Amino acid sequence: MLPIQGVILAGGQSRRMGQCKNDLLIDPGGPTLLKRARRTLHSICVTVWVSRPFGYPSPTPEDLVDERPQLGPLMGIAMALAQHRQDLTCVLAVDLPGVPASLFDTLYQHWMDDPTLEVVYPGDGDGHIQPLAGLWHAKALSAIQSFLGSGQPPRVQGVMRQLPSKQVIVPQEYLVNLNTPEDWARFQAASAR
Repeated sequence: MLPIQGVILAGGQSRRMGQCKNDLLIDPGGPTLLKRARRTLHSICVTVWVSRPFGYPSPTPEDLVDERPQLGPLMGIAMALAQHRQDLTCVLAVDLPGVPASLFDTLYQHWMDDPTLEVVYPGDGDGHIQPLAGLWHAKALSAIQSFLGSGQPPRVQGVMRQLPSKQVIVPQEYLVNLNTPEDWARFQAASAR
């Protein structure tokens, strides 16, 4: 267990998927994407929250409900960082089923090598990055809050340009993102092999 907290970003509206991603079964009888993400983070984090959309009807103590609509994953990251039980927060989007718990160990080691970093995130070295499977430091909170209040589109990469950050090269399968039914079908076919 690492001295870090975690947040699962599960507050999206899944418009392109056409159904709630959280409840998709990885395989028949297997865990949902949300349960898989919970298992991943619970295996390494001392505390894990789930970021939920604005207006989420029945939150539990582990849920962080968006305070304002339409601010996307940055709001979920900000709410987790504001909890500040630990300096570092593992961020894992629910629709990234290829991310192993060992990735966060790797990211943590990179942060230990340079504790001035505020974001450590995976990428494939060819321009495809995934900060929604990253390690974020509590120091990033003020920049995120300013960015969210600026009226700019709430893009994660927009705020990252303002932060000391580092990309860690990982296998491309860690970065598989499920946004559409076609993405889901490809993932299931690859998982069945």
